[in-house]
Amino acid sequence: ELLMPSYNNLLGLDLSLYNSHGARVGFSLPFFTILFGLIAGLYPAFFLSSFKPIRVLKADFGGVKSKPIIRNILVTIQFVISSMLIIATAVVYLQINFLKSKPLGLNTKNLIVARANGDNIWQRVDALKNTLNSIPEVKGASISTSSLGSGISQNGYRVEGLKDPLMISALGIDYDFLEVIGARLVDGRNLSEQFPSDERGVIVNETLVKLAGWDDPLGKKIVREKEFIVVGVVEDFHYKSLH
Repeated sequence: ELLMPSYNNLLGLDLSLYNSHGARVGFSLPFFTILFGLIAGLYPAFFLSSFKPIRVLKADFGGVKSKPIIRNILVTIQFVISSMLIIATAVVYLQINFLKSKPLGLNTKNLIVARANGDNIWQRVDALKNTLNSIPEVKGASISTSSLGSGISQNGYRVEGLKDPLMISALGIDYDFLEVIGARLVDGRNLSEQFPSDERGVIVNETLVKLAGWDDPLGKKIVREKEFIVVGVVEDFHYKSLH
C-alpha cells in the first residue's frame, strides 16, 4: 500500500488494495505464508534430522557429499529467471514511458468522447452539440463519423498524381473538429461554413501529401464516387491506439 501511489503514477491509473478483491487477497496472505514456510522447511528438516549429533560434532556426515552438478544447475536456472524478470521489468517500464511521453499530435487533456447510435443520428448529435456549447464549462464540441483511438475505416480513393487507387483512412468531421482536438494546420485553411464549396472540401495529413508526391497539395483532387478538393493539410496525429 505504501508503494501504491508511485505505482499508480507510473501506470496512470487509480488502483487501491482496499476493495472486495483486495480483502480476499489480504485474508489469504497469512495462509499462503504459513503454507510456503512449511514447504520450504520440510526438506532441511528431514535432511538435518538424518544426521546423528555425535557425527555432526566430529564433522563426520556419513559420507554425504555435495553434488556440484545439481547445485550449478539450480544456480544457473535461478540466474536465468532473475535475468528474464529484470529484462521484462525494463521492457514494461520503457513501454509505459513510451505510451505516456509519445507526442500524439493532438490534445487529449479534458477531451471526452461519446458515441451516438440510432435513427436520425445527425439531427440528434447536432442538437447535442448545441446543448454542450451552451454550457459555460465546455470550451467546444464537435462531431465526427468515428471516435479517435478506435481506428478509422479505410477505402480506396483515386488520388491526383497517382495511377493506382490508394487506401485512405477517411474521417467525416464538422467545422470545429480540428480546433476541438487541438490538431495543427501546416498548410491551407480549415473547413468553414463561409465557403459553400467546402461541402466537398477535404483536409489531408502530411503522410498523404508525401505518398501522393504533391509539392503544392492545395486544390488537388481526391475521388471516390464524388470529387473532393484539398483545402488544407494537417500535421500528422495518432488516430489509433499506441498499444
